[in-house]
This record gives sequence, C-alpha cells and structure tokens, in this order.
Amino acid sequence: MEIKPVFILYSVFLLFISGSSLVFGQTDNRITGIVLDEKSKPVPFASVMFLNPQDSTIINFTQTNFQGEFLFISEFPLQLFLKVSRLGYQDAFFKTDDRGFLTLTIQSKEIELNQFTVEYQEPIRIKSDTTTYDVAAFSDGFERNLEELLKKIPGMTVSDNGTIFFNGKAIDKILVEGDDFFSKNYKVLSRNIPPGLLESIEAIENFNDRKLLRGIENSDKTVLNLKFQKGLKASLFGNGSIGGGLPQNYEGNAVLFSLLDKIKVGYIGDINNSGMESLAESEDFLSWESTESLLIKPYFLTAELPLNAFTPFIPNLPKRRYNINNDLLQALQFNGSNSKNYKSNTYALFQQNRIRNTLENFNSFFLDNSTFDIRETGNGNSGIRNLQLRSVHDIELDSLSQITFTLRVNNSLESSVLNSSLETEDRQASVFQNLNSMGQTGYFRGEYLKKLNYRTVLHSDFFISRNISDQNLDILRGAFEENLPEQLEYELIQSFNTSSFSAGSSWKFAGRVGKHQYGFLFHYGYLTFDLNSDLTQQQAPDPSEMEKAGFLNQINFENHTLIFSFSDRIFLAKNTFLKLLGEKQWFQNNIGQAGSDNQTKSDWLLNYKIGLNHTISSRHKFFLEHYSHNQLSSPLQVFNGRVFNSANSSVNFAGRLNIIEQRGLNWRYDFFDRTSYWKMAVSGSHFIQNNPFIIDFQNDGDLLFNITGFASPISNSQNRADLETSKMVFPVKSRVGIRGSLSQNQINRAVNGTLLPIEPVNSTSFGFFWVSAFDRPFNFRWESKRRDSRIISENLKSDFSFSNFQHQGSLTYNLKENLRLKLAYELVSWDEIKIDFLDFHADYTPWKNKGVRFQLNATNLLNNSKLTFLNLSNTLKNSTTYSILPRLILINVSFDIGRR
Repeated sequence: MEIKPVFILYSVFLLFISGSSLVFGQTDNRITGIVLDEKSKPVPFASVMFLNPQDSTIINFTQTNFQGEFLFISEFPLQLFLKVSRLGYQDAFFKTDDRGFLTLTIQSKEIELNQFTVEYQEPIRIKSDTTTYDVAAFSDGFERNLEELLKKIPGMTVSDNGTIFFNGKAIDKILVEGDDFFSKNYKVLSRNIPPGLLESIEAIENFNDRKLLRGIENSDKTVLNLKFQKGLKASLFGNGSIGGGLPQNYEGNAVLFSLLDKIKVGYIGDINNSGMESLAESEDFLSWESTESLLIKPYFLTAELPLNAFTPFIPNLPKRRYNINNDLLQALQFNGSNSKNYKSNTYALFQQNRIRNTLENFNSFFLDNSTFDIRETGNGNSGIRNLQLRSVHDIELDSLSQITFTLRVNNSLESSVLNSSLETEDRQASVFQNLNSMGQTGYFRGEYLKKLNYRTVLHSDFFISRNISDQNLDILRGAFEENLPEQLEYELIQSFNTSSFSAGSSWKFAGRVGKHQYGFLFHYGYLTFDLNSDLTQQQAPDPSEMEKAGFLNQINFENHTLIFSFSDRIFLAKNTFLKLLGEKQWFQNNIGQAGSDNQTKSDWLLNYKIGLNHTISSRHKFFLEHYSHNQLSSPLQVFNGRVFNSANSSVNFAGRLNIIEQRGLNWRYDFFDRTSYWKMAVSGSHFIQNNPFIIDFQNDGDLLFNITGFASPISNSQNRADLETSKMVFPVKSRVGIRGSLSQNQINRAVNGTLLPIEPVNSTSFGFFWVSAFDRPFNFRWESKRRDSRIISENLKSDFSFSNFQHQGSLTYNLKENLRLKLAYELVSWDEIKIDFLDFHADYTPWKNKGVRFQLNATNLLNNSKLTFLNLSNTLKNSTTYSILPRLILINVSFDIGRR
C-alpha cells in the first residue's frame, strides 16, 4: 500500500523544522581554562558550571582533569558566568568577557569569603539518562493525584486508561525513592498519591534493575522515580484526607510509607463515591508478566472472554465527570532484605467498584450504498471485585549469580446489568441483559542469572500459568412487529467456560565485545486452550427459531512454539548506536472441535527490527526504526458460533487461524535547549498490514444483524505524525506551546460478503497551551485543541465527518500566604453539541509547616446533566450520550503524617 503524498509532505515539513533547529544549533564554541588553588597548584576533579547570567540556571557543566584543566563546547552569551566547586574549597563565581584560556583561582575553606547564593531552582534538569522535574514548578497545588500533575509536565502524557508515556514511550513502572512499589500496576500510585508529598519526579531511560546485566546488556525500559520532600522522611510518613458534601458524597484517602534500611512498607487506601477512580478497569493480568520474560514478543495469549460489561467511556474527558461510582481500594506493599543476598518484593491489593449510568446510543452502520440505523436508550450498571497478589524473591548465590522466583495470583468477579430499548426504522424491542464473569489466574516464574565473566552472562527462565474463566449472559428480549398487536418475548441464555495452561522455558546468552552488545536466545513454549460454550433459547415465537439458536460448541486449541533470536546493539560512535533484532519462530497449532475433524497447521515465521539512535551535544536526539513481525490470531477466533455481545448484534468469528503480517516505520526527533527551556518532539509512525482481520456487516432483516470477522485479501495501513513543542518565556515567566497531529487509517470492510474498496478515515488535530508562573499572586493556564475526522466513500451517498473542540482554562489566586483560590472552566463541543463546566476550588492552610489543609471542591457548578460525543470509523458513525455527575460540593481535611 502506498503512503499518501500528503503524509510524505507533512513528514518532510516536520523534519525540515527539526533540521533547521539542528543546523542553527551548531554554532558551538570552545571554553578552555585551568583551576588553581591559592598556591597556584592545579585542582583536579573540580566541578565547573557554566551559568546563565540572567537567572543563574545551569547551561552546561564539566570536571577538571588531573592537571586541573577543563573544556566546554557550548553556546554562550556575551559575558561568561562560571561557578567552580570542590570538596575542601570555597565555591567561587567568575564573570568575564575574556575569550582566551581562562585561569580560575579558588580558595581553601580556611579563608573566609563572601558567600554567593543561587536561589533559582531549575524546573527541568537533564543528566545522562535521567530527566528531573521540580514538582513545585508545574503544580498549582490543586491536583488531586499524581496523574493530574503528570499531564502538565512537558514530555509526559497520560492516556484515558491511565497509561503514562515519557517522550512517546510507555513507562514500565514507578519507583518510590528508588524502590519498586506495585510494579507494573503503577496506577495504584499515580491515581492516589497527592503531589504535595513530592519534591521531584525523575524520568529514567534505559533503566536496568539487574545489576549483573549492567554494562553487558542495555535496557530499553523507562521508569519514573518519586522523590519525597525532605521534611517528610520520618520512620512513618504520608498523607490522609477525609471529606463529605452535597448531595450525598464522601471521600477518604490514606497514603503511608515507612522506608527503613531493610524494611520498606507502603499502604494506599481509598473510598469514594465522588467520581474519582482509584484504579483502572481490570486489565490483562498475564500480559504484565509476559513483557518481563526474555522474549522479544510474547507468543501466548490468555483465555480471553468475548463479552464486555457495560462500561461508560467518554474520550478526552476526565472520568470524574461521568464516573457515577462507589469505589474501594486497599493496597499494601512490603519490600524486605536481610543484608546482602536476599530481597523480597510483595504486594496485595483488593479493589471493589460499581458504576452506573444512563445510555443513549445512535449507530449508523455503513452498508454498500446506504446506512442501517439503530437507536438504543436505557440505563445500566456494572461492578467488579478484584484480588491480586504478587511476590518476587531475589537470592544472590554469590557475587556473580542470582536466582529469582515470581508468584502471582488473581481472582476477579464482574457483573453487569443493562436495561434498554432498541428501535430501527420499522422495528422496536425492549431488552434486559444480565452478565456475570469470573476469572482465576495463577502464575509462577523462576529465573537464573549467571555472570560468566565481566563481558558475558547467562540468563535462563521457566514459567507455568493457569487460567480459568466463566461467563454467563442472560438476555430477555421482547420484539414488536409492525403488523402484530401482541408482544413476542423470548429469553437467551449464553455461557462460555474457558481454561488455559501454558508453560515455557528460555535460555539467553548475552555479552559485550568491542562496540557490540549481543544476545542469543532459545525458547520453547506450550499452550493448551479449552472453550466450552452453550446457547439456549427458553421461549420462542416459532419452534424453528429454537433449533436455529440452540447449539453446543467445544473447542480445544494446542500450540507448540520454538523461537531462535539474535540481538545486537552496535555503538557506532559515542552518541550513536544501531540496534538489530532478528527472530525465527516455528509454531504448530492443533485445533479440535466437536463434530469436525482436527486441524493441524505449522509454519516458520521471521520477525526483525532495526533501530538507530543518535544524540548531538545532548540537545538533539534522533530515533529511527523499521520492523516486520507476524502476529498469530487468538485461539478464540476459531470459535464459529454466535456471540451475543449485545441485544442488537452478534459476532461470528472466522473459524480458522490467521497470521497477520505487519511492516512499519517509526521515527522521532527530540530537541531540548537548557538555556531557554525550549523543548520539541516530532514523531511519526507508518505501518501496513497483510491479511488483516476485518468486519463483514450482514443484515438479516431483524435487529439481530451479524458482524462476521475474516481475513481480508487486501492490505490496510495507518500513517500518523505528531508534533509538540513548548518554550519557557522568561520575560513573562510563562511556558507556551503547541500540539498537532495528522493521521490516516485505511481499514477494509465488507457488506453481505462483498469486499468494498478501501475508504480512508482522515483525522487532524491542533492545539496550543499557555501556562504562567508569575511572581504575582495570580497565575493562569489555558489550553485549546481541535480534532477533525472525516471518511470519504465512493459507495455511500454522502461523506461523514465531525469536529471536536475542547477548551480548558483556570485562574489561581493567592489571596494570602495560606489561602489559595482556583476557578476552572472547560468547554467541550462535538459538531453542534456543546457542554461547559465551571469548577471552584479553595485551599486553606491554617498553620505553617504543620501539613494540615482544608479544601473546598465545587464541581459542575452549572449543573449539566448529560454529555454527547461522536465517534467515526469506516464501519459506522456513532453518537453516545451519558449522564454526568451533578453539581458536587465537597469539603476535605488533608493532613501530612510524619512531617519534621
């Protein structure tokens, strides 16, 4: 599939902007000199910092060598401002216009000198792979949790489900003062820790928590590290809050830590019915562990269930606006060590959440030359109870070897009720659905790590996992025919019972020689998956429909996999490396199905990835990657019966395995200037898929239309480019920036078995923001963005499109030293549908340095009741309306624990 010319032009334009920054940023100059003491003797290993004369921020720094000499290669203003420091000597500051070889003399501590104090704290500091953000520089004091603060920090983004990205890459975990707390379940921290406890946040790239692998194998992981305020580091510290308000709402939150030398404990508890989500919805439990395995890409899938509970979702809007909930979270983390050779990391959490909302849904499904319209109205609720336990134990056998054991168990219960009415042009029906799901998972993994010498290491692991899931859906439906005076009722009872067992072992030999960091991997894996499903009809208007609906389906899926892979990281220069990954995979799948012959398929697959990273003078970073990989279809796709995921549709899976081939290109350019704090990121992703799994819409004349999935003989593709740039404007002490993106999705579809030509969905978005940081009592923040989507079709009578505007603004005012006020406004519009929100917050601290705060939070003061949003794909146009939380007024008391 050809990449459209508009994307080539857009990418070239963005690269031209990036290239311009690179070209005009290369006016580097050399600053050389020597540091001497009062006896004119060289001072080795002294720190020499090049400061901005305007605000004393650090532009660059270096260290003297054995002869006391130093060298800078950096841009600099007309006047040099240098700071020299070393243990045993007084800090010294020098201002000079000299461009020659500098001689700087510092005095020992016995000589009294006037002190010079730099009061300005850099909001962003970059050193090697660590970027440090000063929390006070980005917080206005009204953020409810860490997640709300991260959305304001340059380079950080947070998705709607709470996934955190740094420079476009998803983080792996969040550390607390360098210790792993809650591992990949980091949303326990990001959605519950108040930012007022934090001093700074560190984003650490290329993080490797295995000390035996450091220097031999580089990691691609990115983590966040939370640094608490120094006054809070007592034996037990944290924060608690409790509150209540109108109409009948309550909140309670407790965050406690004890960070001792050998024992570190963390507790997080939350209870509320005010819309705050303490933890994201239940996620793929085993996928977290699979990404920690030695594999480049996990091959096995969990026993997923096909039915989804009623879950309200509005894109790009905080869930606290419409999350009508009762939420409870209890989470406990315990880290321990004996001294040198044993460490443990264990956490347990219990979550209980129930949400409710109304539903108004209008779907226009695209046919070959018309649309099939369905309107659904009603109300629903859903709940989840989830218990998780994860325990990791590291044992150092000696200084060169280590074993690790990981145990993880999970038990979840989910229920959902939806009562709705359906209506088409000539039909209508009332439907009641009751869905219940249960899942149990157990996982064990053992690892052995042996450092053979200072250049090579052997890493092996094995795992076993077991998953059992049950799902039952009861649908009571009344169908109304136009020509019949009476109501026809029937009941469908559908059940799915799945179980899976997987086991595998990997052996990896890694080493470093010269400019190469290489690795060889061998892996064997086994997966067996059983699915039993049943669909019965209790009542029917016609006996023939009973036979059509009732069936029993039994499937057994078995997989054997062998993987051979090679990886190499080649350091072409000091700041340039090339990364190569190659994987040869053999698989054999056996499918057994009741009433049919067994199917066996085996094949070899080739996956590879080539990436280039290049850094110039710590200001410019380039990343380019090309990949090709094959994805096996899910075992559930061999199911060939109806799945009633709602009362007005059914899904018929392909009934066979499919291999999706994807080839793609990713690129990214980052620029950061320490002098002006100008930050820019330009990125793009392009891929093409062969044999994609697509949708065939089949209207059978009833409300129960069919959506059939199958592998398309025509490829599809996606192209996307993003730009974000922001800059500190020192004269007005503000940060301004713009964001933009351009994307095109080309997805195949079919109607009644006929494959239609590709119809692209084009989307563009653009926005700007302005955040002030005045020394005056008031500050403001404003952000506006617009998104447009459009589908162009030769088959439909008209094109479909929509526009979305979102404006957010806030004004903060420090009335006194201990009283702060904030007024926030938000406007959201979808085409002609508009809704706005007005919120007010007050924060009062009666006693200085006591850590006690009183907060007033008044949200949705305009008391809006509903919000409508639009969605567009090449299959349908959708309009959905949900209820939002009514006017809410809460008074909270927050208090720090353990503040010194």
